[in-house]
Amino acid sequence: MLADLGTASSAVANFALRSPNSISGALFVDQNDNTLRDAGEPGVAGVTIQLQGASTANAVTASDGSYLFSDVPSGIYSVSVGSLAGTGYVLSGLADRLVNLPAGQNGISGVALFTALPDQSLSGVVEPGSDVGLSGGGQVQSSSGEAVAAASVRVNSLGTFQFLNVAPGNYNLVVTPPPGFTAPQQAIPVAFSGGGARIAKSATRLLANGTIRGVLFEDVDGNQSADSHEKGVGGVQVQLLAGSNLVQQVTAASNGSYQFNNVPNGDYQINAIAAHFVQT
Repeated sequence: MLADLGTASSAVANFALRSPNSISGALFVDQNDNTLRDAGEPGVAGVTIQLQGASTANAVTASDGSYLFSDVPSGIYSVSVGSLAGTGYVLSGLADRLVNLPAGQNGISGVALFTALPDQSLSGVVEPGSDVGLSGGGQVQSSSGEAVAAASVRVNSLGTFQFLNVAPGNYNLVVTPPPGFTAPQQAIPVAFSGGGARIAKSATRLLANGTIRGVLFEDVDGNQSADSHEKGVGGVQVQLLAGSNLVQQVTAASNGSYQFNNVPNGDYQINAIAAHFVQT
């Protein structure tokens, strides 16, 4: 901008500025499968991201998987991921996303995230994901015809697990829950054809075990309620049964109370073996 003072003692030079639009995002390994990039989830570097729309451009993901298109005109854009060949990863979600930068608005920051998995991997999420043992359990035929077993892995603090360098074949994923949990589906059949695959969350979910408690008391008035004047009956054996199978057995305390801990989900029958009493 030019300013000509000439014969005047002052001049005005105004600048009209605008905040540029941008489109940014990342290509990353979504370890906990929540479609968000959480702390510690690695990026995939060196992959071309293509922008097509009112303007076209290419960007290459940085070491943390991030990319940026700056000063993008208003319009609807297609943002797509190029080839991941040579990165050791395969795309696990959409390869193309639409981003709208509305006309007449400035400083709009559009975001397009893309997810990947390590090539030749089986991944999944265990909920609630606390110290759960998982093993490959099943066997797959190798190229030499010998049966080989997949190694065991542990679930990390995010509740995620991953088997790497998995050969195509049929597997059983065996879930070994920690104390206090039950795995409704302990052996999960998996047909793996290569690339990167996820195990459905519903297959690896865990159920927290519970407690069953109560009290044995002398029902003097026969109302089936433990009133303040009715004393507990201790020393009685109390059994927890699933069908005809004895699950746990405890002895009632001196005040008649009993409790079964770490009980898996299910229907149970409770028997009290009180020789000198009958149930009201």
